[in-house]
Amino acid sequence: MRATLKKRILVTRPEADQAQTVSALGTIGLEAVSAPVMDIESLPFVLPDEPWQAVIVTSRNALRMLSAEEINEIKACRLCCVGAKTADLARSLGFLRIDQPAPHVADLGERLKSSLEVGGGPVLYPAGHYRSGSLAEDLEELDLRVCLIEIYRMVARSGLPDKAIAAIKAGDLAGILVYSTRSAEILARLLEADGLRDKLGRVPFFCLSESVAARLQGSGFVTHVSEMPNEAALLACVKKHHN
Repeated sequence: MRATLKKRILVTRPEADQAQTVSALGTIGLEAVSAPVMDIESLPFVLPDEPWQAVIVTSRNALRMLSAEEINEIKACRLCCVGAKTADLARSLGFLRIDQPAPHVADLGERLKSSLEVGGGPVLYPAGHYRSGSLAEDLEELDLRVCLIEIYRMVARSGLPDKAIAAIKAGDLAGILVYSTRSAEILARLLEADGLRDKLGRVPFFCLSESVAARLQGSGFVTHVSEMPNEAALLACVKKHHN
């Protein structure tokens, strides 16, 4: 019985993205425990009417915040995105010209630097308030006109779900998935506030990148870092250490 209980993994990503993670964990014999540390909140915005050279999307959340009318206005534009899941969602929403998705933001930036044309029209970048990297600034340094519009933000939760707290207190977790530097910071704060830090012992935190892990290592947590900053690599890391 103890070995079965040890197969539970805490998933800290927002609820909207958890279904695919739950399914993926199930395929490698692990049970997901939902523990989102942030919720998405829409921000007021207006999409300018411009002859867009391209639309940049680095998160599915940006697509989710667009209305059907707004999508209709830009669906014929070239779409440049991060992640296959983002491309799949864009396709389902009606976008017609979707580039091969980049595996991460840095890779997308390099692709855009070589494929966008200075003077070829502005680039639309609907994004969240909190972003990793400096994609817009990097493109603007090349004299590209980037219209960055913050259309949502991720709001920190005030506490972990009861089921997540119970799983931590039971001492039967096989690991915790952490996807961003901000979620790592929020998670560490919530664990401390709820008096759960010492309950984790040697439970590993599986982190999407070195920068995510760095936010947890200072608190003495055990961390493992994904070889690439995407969920497929993160789950491969989990499987490697679980086996």
